[in-house]
Amino acid sequence: MPASSQQPEQAEFDAPSDGAERAHVRFEPEGQEVRVPAGTPVFDAASWNGIAIDSTCGGHGTCKKCKVRVVEGELPVSTVDPRAFSPDELNDGWRLACRAPARGRRAASRRSARRA
Repeated sequence: MPASSQQPEQAEFDAPSDGAERAHVRFEPEGQEVRVPAGTPVFDAASWNGIAIDSTCGGHGTCKKCKVRVVEGELPVSTVDPRAFSPDELNDGWRLACRAPARGRRAASRRSARRA
């Protein structure tokens, strides 16, 4: 899958210091920070707060457009991820935002446009 020449945008995830079961999500380069319930898919965290992540299926895992790369922490590979990414991309941390839960401390970059 050819990579886009666009710079990725960053999203950073960490647990709030108040101990509640929420994730604190910061999207870059916008710098917008949001809090969402722990386990909320990154796609929903963005969508609920007016941050666009490309998707035509509405976050159901079928269009494979909501690609993010986890750059800090680890996320398990969902059952849909292997259909969207090569084994090398999965090893590099690529996941679908609609299947990537905001939980614990995570950092990810997303590409707003990527060739299929």
